[in-house]
Amino acid sequence: MLYDPVAALRQFKKSVARLYPEFDTLFNQSMTKESIAFMKHLYEKYLPIQNIIESDFIIVNNQLAKHYKISGVVGPELRVIKNTTKERGGLLTQAGTMLATADGASTTPI
Repeated sequence: MLYDPVAALRQFKKSVARLYPEFDTLFNQSMTKESIAFMKHLYEKYLPIQNIIESDFIIVNNQLAKHYKISGVVGPELRVIKNTTKERGGLLTQAGTMLATADGASTTPI
């Protein structure tokens, strides 16, 4: 696998949960599944590797959509939706990647 979000999130899980009570098990699972589904979508659709940096789609469920302030997404299933912003798209803007590079108190830029 190219990217293992589980390994990236594991070390931050406990401290982040204390800082942010909305960070629960389901949200943690959604972040992990988002990155896996993103890479799987790239692979299955034979999409260019440039999508890792910037893509015209994002993969969300209701929890991620709420976190990203995207309306109209209902239910826990991940789905591909059109990216209509410059703030999202690609692996680097996903919640799991952001969490792996900043824990709310300090940052470690890529």
